[in-house]
Amino acid sequence: MREVRSRKIANQVRGADGRIKPAVERSGTSAKQPGIELSPQSGQQPWKFALSTDLSIINDRLQSAIGRGAGSWLFFRWIGVPSRASRLGWKSIFRRPLRGLFLTLACILVVINLQAADVRAQQTSAADAGEKQIAITFDDLPLNGKQFELDRLRVMTDKLLTAIKREQVPVTGFVNESLLYVPGEIEGRIELLRQWRDAGVELGNHTFAHVGFKDTPIGQYEDDFVRGETITRALLKEKGSKPRYFRHPFLQMGPTLEQEQAFEKFIAERAYRTAPVTIDIFDWMFRVAYVQARTQGDAQRMKTIAAEYLKFANIKFDFCERVSNALFGRPVNQILLLHANELNADNFDALAQLIKARGFHFITLEQALTDPFYQFPDRYKATSDWLNLWAYSKGQPFDPPAPPEFIQKFYADNPGAE
Repeated sequence: MREVRSRKIANQVRGADGRIKPAVERSGTSAKQPGIELSPQSGQQPWKFALSTDLSIINDRLQSAIGRGAGSWLFFRWIGVPSRASRLGWKSIFRRPLRGLFLTLACILVVINLQAADVRAQQTSAADAGEKQIAITFDDLPLNGKQFELDRLRVMTDKLLTAIKREQVPVTGFVNESLLYVPGEIEGRIELLRQWRDAGVELGNHTFAHVGFKDTPIGQYEDDFVRGETITRALLKEKGSKPRYFRHPFLQMGPTLEQEQAFEKFIAERAYRTAPVTIDIFDWMFRVAYVQARTQGDAQRMKTIAAEYLKFANIKFDFCERVSNALFGRPVNQILLLHANELNADNFDALAQLIKARGFHFITLEQALTDPFYQFPDRYKATSDWLNLWAYSKGQPFDPPAPPEFIQKFYADNPGAE
């Protein structure tokens, strides 16, 4: 049955000529649920709460309930009105439809304010206590780097998702849909993407063909963005959800602030926001040497490369934590950049334990982005490495450590393995 659904999704994005068709035109916009936006403390993102039920329906149901039981102290207790007030003649107010609607809205706003205040209080408390929090993200789903056969990819995906579940880490994965279109493997690769979704991973957009913004005209970049959500949106629709996040390939934002703002306005109309990073541990570079050792069956070399990878991860975490403390005097909500590859499939447990040992708590990408740190600084630099961007804006040095020399050399000497 799943393969049939995958085939249907694949067919939806191909025309009679066999060419891939975008799911929506560039001028189209995504439908948005009605919502209430509350003004948070200064420097924070607005709090938005979607209402899954139309207010008129709520009002109709409330009026019906009032008609049956208004004046009963149980009814007033049900909507949260104190028992003494329930005896003060409020019955006539409830029976007027307009006032009933206003009261409904008031009740909803009270609940939302309490929830928002509770979340803000928790975040403020965590920040005051210096709690370290991190969101984990994976790019280039379903496979980073040189492509290999579907059976091997299935083994890798199973192993990586099993480790993510075992470590209880919330994850967001960013999809390059061009990687799904391998002759004879399209349905199977779509099924793997469904497997990521079913494992609880939130899927986002990483463009169709992993194009860089620096050398791509904005119209073409927007087209690639739209083309890159076709299958992802269909898969999420099966579960009643929609894609919400976009990650810039190569961490390249628009060449100018004006171009980046225009693009972010374009994706915001489709209910997306960008997802920056703060920590890049160069797994994409280590992967090249690791995969070659794996292909050659050199277990000892694989072990050596994995050890160097984890060692470098620790060094990079040290650096990023020092920079965030120097820039802001506190830990910021970090966002780790990883990629869907065999290096991480084989070593995610060890990496997660390393992160926990450093005192971090895992949070969702949505939670991480509530940190005011993720606003734009005063000066612009075309990178979505947010610590780099803020250091540049504040005129502070940003000199991150590099992987070991032998890893850099192997990567440079094997450009076809990227």
